[in-house]
Amino acid sequence: MTIYTNDQVEKWVKDEYIDFLKDACLSKEDLDKIRNATFIFGADVPSSRYDADDNVFKISSGDMGSDWDSLSRALMHEFGHFISDMIIDPTTTFVSGYPLFGKYVGGKHNNWVPNEKTDNWGPDIDADQLAFEEGMVDFLAAQYFASKGIVYQDDLNTPDKALEVLSQLGRDKSTRIEGVVTSFLNEYYKNQSESGPKGPAQAVGDFMRAATYDPRHGYTWLSTPARTINEFIDAKKKSDQNDPKNECSPGEGQAGDLSGLAGKYGFDGKNQPIIKFRPNSESQANTIATTIDGMTFANPEIDSIQNLIPIYDTNYEFPPGTAPIIEIYPNNYPSDSDVERIAFDPETLNIFSVDPANVLNLQQGNAFVENSNVNTPNLNISHVETEYLVKVIEGEELVETISGQINLADKSGSHESVTIPEGRSVVFSTDEGFEIFETGNRPSSSKSISWIFGLLTVFTIAILTALKVFRAKL
Repeated sequence: MTIYTNDQVEKWVKDEYIDFLKDACLSKEDLDKIRNATFIFGADVPSSRYDADDNVFKISSGDMGSDWDSLSRALMHEFGHFISDMIIDPTTTFVSGYPLFGKYVGGKHNNWVPNEKTDNWGPDIDADQLAFEEGMVDFLAAQYFASKGIVYQDDLNTPDKALEVLSQLGRDKSTRIEGVVTSFLNEYYKNQSESGPKGPAQAVGDFMRAATYDPRHGYTWLSTPARTINEFIDAKKKSDQNDPKNECSPGEGQAGDLSGLAGKYGFDGKNQPIIKFRPNSESQANTIATTIDGMTFANPEIDSIQNLIPIYDTNYEFPPGTAPIIEIYPNNYPSDSDVERIAFDPETLNIFSVDPANVLNLQQGNAFVENSNVNTPNLNISHVETEYLVKVIEGEELVETISGQINLADKSGSHESVTIPEGRSVVFSTDEGFEIFETGNRPSSSKSISWIFGLLTVFTIAILTALKVFRAKL
């Protein structure tokens, strides 16, 4: 067993971070700041912390008594606060523990609990800033450990936990949840981080450059580094557009889709869809409970309306009889009542997902659509003030315009896009492309039309009946 002195531990932390950040495109001046960090070991604090008002690391007695694996994670997390304070966004001139210049991000916090507007003991904090600060330093720690081939924290390493929490708590809280911020950053920089030995450090270097874009370009003397995740996203876009490329810039395919991921993690301000459904038997309730991943409920109550906030890009299966309805609310709802609504045939198995742009992806089943875009396995369907029907069966996809008009594009690009006006229908197959005809009058030389008539009668009546039942109970 090897025993290290406090001085040796302090030197180890500094050496490790300098060795890591030497590939992060930082200046010698910034690297020298790391050498000057001050540690107090065995401090009388509930948990280890970095105090920005006196630039001191206070390592708690509890952490000192823990195993090296836990202590090293605590040390690297807290060192991330030092990097934030000394290199990214300095805070200065403290009065009674409150900085006159810089961010104020004290108080209690938890990876997966939304931060509140006050810490209950001092001046109000900014919940979004606290989530970004803590999410950022966990990202920095995660990249350090990634450079060693080690996972820093399992639930931050994939988007699964973040998306589950958002499905439970709602997207409107996303910017206040530090674990969601970390998961977003980890996913955005994932390919760059995994690109080679220098990848994790270069991802950190690109993050730092983007976060400090505004003060570096000196738009006004009040310009500050990014202090919330949305400010970072804006700064990252400007940095990508205006900063010259350097060694830490993500290469081709190494950066995620910034806007797409912002939508996925709820940072785009869009209201999240709600799936409403009503199981009318115990078997239906049990089937749903075993086929829906990331559910926000357990044991759905029979014959009562359930509300499910879907996890994006996750497939949901609803057995016959449950009649789900998806409602997508505009950002300024309820002042704008133009709700997108997609109702499913209660007589069929319906399989679908919702993407980060709030677009339904229908893999199987029948849907009645009001004022919403829909994707099927082969088609992108866009609308103009429309009601239409969509049916997906093996080998064919049927769309019928009830009102307005719809535009259909073949995802593969093999067939030219078509526009379908009111009273017309179209069948698409990958072999034959689009077949357009007057609703109910598919040419007899084509495939059987019996399922089309069934769609127009039984399905339409069943869907509209289900909608009436839902609206009466809501």
